Amino acid sequence: MGGVDLLDSLLGRQKIKIRSRKWYLRIFYHLLDVTVVNSWLLHKRIIAQKNKTRDNVEKPMTLSAFREDLAISLCKVGQSTNTRGRPSNTIENALIQKSKKPNASKPPNQDLRMDRIDHWPIDAPTRSRCKMPGCNGYTWQACEKCQVGLCVGKGKTCFRKYHTT
Repeated sequence: MGGVDLLDSLLGRQKIKIRSRKWYLRIFYHLLDVTVVNSWLLHKRIIAQKNKTRDNVEKPMTLSAFREDLAISLCKVGQSTNTRGRPSNTIENALIQKSKKPNASKPPNQDLRMDRIDHWPIDAPTRSRCKMPGCNGYTWQACEKCQVGLCVGKGKTCFRKYHTT
């Protein structure tokens, strides 16, 4: 009974106040409230465990501050931080600029390129330019997973740099 009473009292203090005639929306909002309260209780438990091992004591967030922080972080999902000024000098921008053909295949995204799983150099059927920015060489090798031509061999580090930077 102690856990149910605690949950009911925490839900009663700060409830999502959206009224609806649809019964399933009321259930959804209630489950959303329960999920937020349970995650806040886990947050408090984690902070308490960290405080046992540390000398300096960290206070857990209040439920209202936790809800506010959660709402702000959910609103910011998918937003980029640098929207003004010159574009950054990342390898993705350099890869896009290196492709001179307008209908050329786009390079793989960063998550695929950096996952370090099953990237093996294979013999390509045709010779192609190395896709690593700054390299102007030709190669008969390609990445098996990315399907991108990259220099591999003695003194050539394009394959490793492409998958690590």
